[in-house]
Amino acid sequence: ESINGYNGVIASRGLKNSFVKTGFARKLTNRGFNLIVRLFLFLPFSDTQCGAKLFDYEATRFIVSNMSFTQWAFDIEMLYILLNNGFKIKEIPTRWIDKEGSKINLAKVPIKMFLSVVRLRLVHSPFKFIVRFYDKMPEKLKVHHTI
Repeated sequence: ESINGYNGVIASRGLKNSFVKTGFARKLTNRGFNLIVRLFLFLPFSDTQCGAKLFDYEATRFIVSNMSFTQWAFDIEMLYILLNNGFKIKEIPTRWIDKEGSKINLAKVPIKMFLSVVRLRLVHSPFKFIVRFYDKMPEKLKVHHTI
């Protein structure tokens, strides 16, 4: 069943009424990454990485049968696939407080996330053959091997 006429609802730290308590470096990383997502994939959301997402049965079945990613761009591909197939998603404000002692490496993770967005863009384009070629390369030659 739909959620007030939407197939999905996602929490967003980027909306005006959201309460967000986080460090400067993480805030900068989140905003920068969101800009990259908007530029590469034209997604209208102010925050694709907040973990709270709720989808109806139809959207969930569609996601499961059409996903190709298990990397850092998993959330983004879900939203990209749904929006490009006519599903309606609402973004709502959230309350977010960073957990102290987070293990995310802000030096390495943003690079991996960026490369995942590039890969996602290629997978959903006429240039998907580049991804197939890359996947067949030996592991030691792949970019992520050095990161």
